[in-house]
Amino acid sequence: MLLVEKYAQADMNAVRSYERNEGREEGIKGMIETCQELGLSRNLTSARVNRKYFLDGIYTEDLMQKYWKEA
Repeated sequence: MLLVEKYAQADMNAVRSYERNEGREEGIKGMIETCQELGLSRNLTSARVNRKYFLDGIYTEDLMQKYWKEA
């Protein structure tokens, strides 16, 4: 494999990884919004996001701050 091909493959892998992460965050955003629309508490929603997406509390809290709409 040529060096150029290796760089091209590395670039494609980086793009795929970025797109996967973007898609995952969109899914988390949708889950947070849906839980809120259904009347779940912020704490319960956060716990569900943690379990569903195997996240740590710090990252989940960042996402909750980003997507939870205060009334």
